[in-house]
Amino acid sequence: MNENNSRNVEIDILKGIGILLMVAGHSGVPFTRFIYLFHMAIFFIASGYCYKVYYSDSLENTLIFMKKRFISLWIPYVFWGILYTVLNNWFIHLNIYTDNPLILNYTNVGGAIKTTKLV
Repeated sequence: MNENNSRNVEIDILKGIGILLMVAGHSGVPFTRFIYLFHMAIFFIASGYCYKVYYSDSLENTLIFMKKRFISLWIPYVFWGILYTVLNNWFIHLNIYTDNPLILNYTNVGGAIKTTKLV
């Protein structure tokens, strides 16, 4: 970050390129393996560049930094993880998510509707 806390446009562009490469890599473009060589490094470099030395000056400042990150990252992660698990298990219970062939025979999974008898 600059001394006057203004946004650094170059870092924003670097983050944008990283996001585009991540989307391209996860969508299966032909050069995915090449993208995987460096796309996460872009985020590490950008976050390291934006890190404030202030948080490393003392133990108290480091604890403040860790508390901020815990509240802003860990708590939402746990919340969304619990929500995902509850919904996933509920959908499995409702047979929305299933790999049971007896249920899949009567759905449109795989193209045509199959009408075999349940045994």
